[in-house]
Amino acid sequence: MGIARQARVLANHSLDEGVQHAERLVPMIQQVLADANLKLNALAGVAVASGPGSFTGLRIGMATAKGICLASGIPLVTVSTLAALAFGRLDLDLPVCAMLDARRDQIYAGVYRKDADKTNCLVEDMAIRIDELLSMIPNQAIIVGQGAQVHHHRILEKMGEDTKFFFDPPGGGNVAALGCARVALRDFAELESVEPRYLRASQAERTRGVDAAGVTVRNG
Repeated sequence: MGIARQARVLANHSLDEGVQHAERLVPMIQQVLADANLKLNALAGVAVASGPGSFTGLRIGMATAKGICLASGIPLVTVSTLAALAFGRLDLDLPVCAMLDARRDQIYAGVYRKDADKTNCLVEDMAIRIDELLSMIPNQAIIVGQGAQVHHHRILEKMGEDTKFFFDPPGGGNVAALGCARVALRDFAELESVEPRYLRASQAERTRGVDAAGVTVRNG
């Protein structure tokens, strides 16, 4: 949870994995506003991480952000969770590959690079097997995220012992900073239709044989 102005983070709070996000989210929003000495009506937009990531976490975050926007009239913008994860290391002037563990020997991953003041996506966010991804990562890329920690040894085998790793979680301040550019462009989401980007079906959907787009697929 964070607040930013012109991509500069003014306040930032994080929530550990496993805590009760739904109960803690609204008090944290109130706290981060107080830390920045701002009222809700001073905000030009609300940015939310749209995925990929935890299905439950994404639903809670999106529902909370939409509720705030519907109640206040403040526009909503969405930001890739992987872009937010990469954002904190883009100042090192190298490509950054952000990874989140998707289990079943898959990861969510995207590759980003900063050119001037713009964040460019070099490899679109996807759910992919780690071995397939490793052939797509640019040389000297920085590897970030919890997914990189899970597959640390396999990445080293492919990319070499000099590979730089950072295992920081995606911060709300990064989401807010990236959201500033979306707000400036008036790239607002449609509140009635916007949904998280899961990138793959949930376990329950896979069990029923339905993919993330609602298309029936074969089990196994």
